[in-house]
Amino acid sequence: DLLQLTLREGAKLYLATFLDDYSRFVLHARLLPVKTMDAVIKQLREVVKRHGIMDRLITDKGSEFVSWHGFTAFEEFLCQLDVELIASGPETPQNQGKVERWHQTLRQEFEALRGRFAYQSEAQLELDRFVNYYNYERPHQALGGLVPADRFFGIAEDLEKELASYHGGGRAHERIYFCCNIQGRRLVVSGPRRGEFNVYCSDPGTEGNGQGDE
Repeated sequence: DLLQLTLREGAKLYLATFLDDYSRFVLHARLLPVKTMDAVIKQLREVVKRHGIMDRLITDKGSEFVSWHGFTAFEEFLCQLDVELIASGPETPQNQGKVERWHQTLRQEFEALRGRFAYQSEAQLELDRFVNYYNYERPHQALGGLVPADRFFGIAEDLEKELASYHGGGRAHERIYFCCNIQGRRLVVSGPRRGEFNVYCSDPGTEGNGQGDE
């Protein structure tokens, strides 16, 4: 989706975001000086290059994606990749709900800083920092307190199983970054969202109870 932002001197930029629907992980977020189909296609190429080809892509019916007068270059590119395009209209706003929620978060936590930026490059650097924080550090209520990276990289289920027993051991203030089984012992890497990590290893036969050596 595209979102218009304004710099300190009043210059307008357009944020192009590609969001993974399942995990809410921001795959790509780039500030563009123009809102054109060619610019969007270029960003999509970057997403495919970094993350691979998706099965389907949901967009609104903006002129950067589709046209009432025929097949667009954007649609042709998706056909070449064998990607299904779902162009949702105003009658189905729920289809865009997750990216719209991302826009709300961005406005609340990032756009307040826009007065500091006079140039696109400055704003992009701060945006990159925020995306990293959003993906890897910021707990998401819709994900049960996990972060988008937990679900995107396929570790959410293990973490969810670990949370109850581990936090039951008095470490509710910590975030679990990694957990696994090694020869019957449970290894957990945790810690505050900013600061040093802790590594806990359970005693043999006490797997999953959140107790052990630090």
